[in-house]
Formats: sequence, C-alpha cells, structure tokens
Amino acid sequence: MRVCDARGKRGLSLYRQDGSGSLKVWDGSGYHSTTASSSMNTWAHIELHVITSPSSGSATVEVTLNGTRVYRATNATLPAVRTFQIGNETHKQPMNLFVDNVTVTGPGGAPTAPDTTITSGPSGTVNSSSASFSFTSTISGSTFTCSLDGASFTACTSPVNYSGLGDGPHAFAVAANANGVTDPTPATAGWTVDTTPPTVTATNPTSGATNVPGTTTVSATFSEPMASASLTGSLTLTDTTTSSAVAGSLAYDGPSQTLTLTPSSALAAGHTFRATQGTAATDLAGNHLASAVTWTFSTATTPPPPPSLFSGPALSTSPV
Repeated sequence: MRVCDARGKRGLSLYRQDGSGSLKVWDGSGYHSTTASSSMNTWAHIELHVITSPSSGSATVEVTLNGTRVYRATNATLPAVRTFQIGNETHKQPMNLFVDNVTVTGPGGAPTAPDTTITSGPSGTVNSSSASFSFTSTISGSTFTCSLDGASFTACTSPVNYSGLGDGPHAFAVAANANGVTDPTPATAGWTVDTTPPTVTATNPTSGATNVPGTTTVSATFSEPMASASLTGSLTLTDTTTSSAVAGSLAYDGPSQTLTLTPSSALAAGHTFRATQGTAATDLAGNHLASAVTWTFSTATTPPPPPSLFSGPALSTSPV
C-alpha cells in the first residue's frame, strides 16, 4: 500500500519484505519494522489506518494484522494525502488482493486550500523602477503563481523580481497551490513608483527683482509635495554686497508646496542678495532636486531726508 501527495510523490508505504515476510512501514523519516510477518501462499487481513495533519506535516499511522495491532506511530512524517495505491510495486510478484472499507475523512471532505502570505516587498511610494517580493504558504511544498498589474497568473518562485517598471501605481498578487487546490484569496500588494526629481516652479522675490522691501521673505515653490525633513537648511540667503549670510528661519507649507525663509531682521537697504535652493531637498519618494536653483534681487535704497523749511539765513528778531 502506498499513500501519495498531490504531486504523486510517495509519503507512506506498507509492504511485505521478500524472504523474511516481515511487514515494514516507510515514511519520510525512514524505514520502520512492525512486530509481525506474513507467510507466502497464506491469506491475511491487513488494515492500515492513517490520520494526517496538513498544517503540522505529522501523522498517526496504525497497522493491524488479522485483527491485532502490530505497529503504531504518532509522529510519522507525512504530507497532506491526495492518492492511494494498493497492490504490488512490480509485476514480478503476482498476488490476489481484495480491498474494502476504504474511508477518507477530512475538512469538508476536500483537500485543505493553502493560504498565501507576502513576507517582503515595496510599499507606499518608492523611487526604484525594480521590485522584489518574497512569499510563503501555510502548506509545505506549495507551488506559486504570480501576477503583476492585472496580467495573467504565471508560475513563479520566491523571491520574484521585476525591473523596468514605469512611474505610477503598480499591483502584485501571488497564490499558492497545494493538494490540487489554489488559494482562493491570493495575497496582494500595491505601491507607487516615482523616479522623477522635483523642480522649483516659482520663487519670491522673482529673479532680478529690484526695489524689494527690506521686510520681504524669500521662498521657493516646488512641483510636488516634499519631504519636510529634507528641507532643513536647504534654502539659504546671502547678502552679496557684504558677502555675509543672512540669518533666518525656515517653514514648509504642504498645501502650497512652498518653503519660506523669514530673515531674522530687515534686509539692508540698497543691497543685492542671492537666494539658493540646494539639492538636499527631496520629494516623498526620496528623489533629490536635480540641480540647485539660484536667484538674485536687490532692496530699495533709503530715500534722503526731506529739505528743512528753514534752510536759508537766520532771520533777525532785533527791533527796528
């Protein structure tokens, strides 16, 4: 007698050994002797009882000969059962065989479906056009099929790798197959590829502006949402008239995608300034600004004081 898995691979055998006539049991851990033998040219009533556990991979195996139990194991190594083979392994050993009372019971009377789990892979927004996914099944020895972006499922192994992915959203699905049953609820994952660097779309003041008020703030507006942590110290202002850095504080406004530098004090009148947005700034996917953006402007000159009403010779107040 043989018990096989979904792929037809032997998981358990009960057989009579030539010569000695001993009854032997084989499972995934090796060969095991029973306490009985069966002589040639005699009738024998042999019963094999197998209780499998697909989740643990172990089984209880009992053998009886003419009503007497001759073998029992509670930790036999045995996968989920799919088929039974009864008869000799070779045509060189003819025999008469009668089989009855074969009973197979299990959950719902059908093989257990595997459950698939994705153990690693990209998520959220990433700046890589490649992706790698690892996955497992609740049933050992499962095979897998995978699908990318809604395409047909095809055979795959863990990990599965993809490259050359375009910018935008992507979807991955994988299903395990075991005991002739495919996971009815494949494991899925979604992520977005963004390899496009951000740009500066507007500045304040505009480049080359003149007569800018000394109380102005300096800002850069980006083409997409930015990672606020990357903006620290990325926008600087220099007074080129004195070749000195201008101190100030930075604040990022998410809705407008604008980074603003507010000088600690009013800018000097009649001076020229240079603002620089550095490449440390990144978008949410981690793409850096491709190149630094620089613009200049100058502040208004302080007007001279108005002339005095009494700027002529002093008038005499002596009596005539």
